[in-house]
Amino acid sequence: YFKDDKDLKNKIVKKLKDTSKGKAHLSDEDWKELLAAIDKLYPEFIYELQAKFKKINEPMLRVCYLWKIKCTNPEIVKLTGYPPQTIWDRVKKIKELFNE
Repeated sequence: YFKDDKDLKNKIVKKLKDTSKGKAHLSDEDWKELLAAIDKLYPEFIYELQAKFKKINEPMLRVCYLWKIKCTNPEIVKLTGYPPQTIWDRVKKIKELFNE
């Protein structure tokens, strides 16, 4: 599907930019592809999440992955459709768990 990591990053960035501008919507299939792509770029990240969260649900997982690729809170709001306060709370928790 992806030739290399650079190609992978470019495809992720384009999809996310289009989505954050309202040109596209992330379907469940898009989310699966996005999470798989980020897993490919950061293979240890899922294990770090599992170690830090006793139990992680899909919405929190999505926020974690977007945070990992340096999306801003407003971008995460647009990409997920979650309320700004929810994103702020989740990102705050993630940063605390990762000591950032």
